[in-house]
Amino acid sequence: MSTRVERIRAVLNDLKRASPDIEACAVVSSDGLPIEAIMPPNVDEVKIAAMAAAIEGVAEKVSEELNVGILKQVYIEGDNGGVLVTSTSPEAALVIVVRKGARLGLVLYEVRRAAKELAKVFE
Repeated sequence: MSTRVERIRAVLNDLKRASPDIEACAVVSSDGLPIEAIMPPNVDEVKIAAMAAAIEGVAEKVSEELNVGILKQVYIEGDNGGVLVTSTSPEAALVIVVRKGARLGLVLYEVRRAAKELAKVFE
């Protein structure tokens, strides 16, 4: 039986291979700590995890305040690409970095598939 981290790593590897538009991906804890990541070497995974958890926390509050239901996903678009933060369980979120001009339909399909797999890991 593989460990939780090995299972998470396998999901991230599959996700990264599924779309060339995905530049980086990570699973972060709701406390803002990195669990596993595939990031460029110049990226501070601890800093990204903390910021992603903060984004998810604020977005959850906005969702509650506006009565739009349970938060599923946040998308941030910048000049050079985008970031998706997707809730996978009460314990963790999936963070995806996409390149500029990414085919978001395909990326979103793969992210949803990966989020379902990660939810099983955190059961």
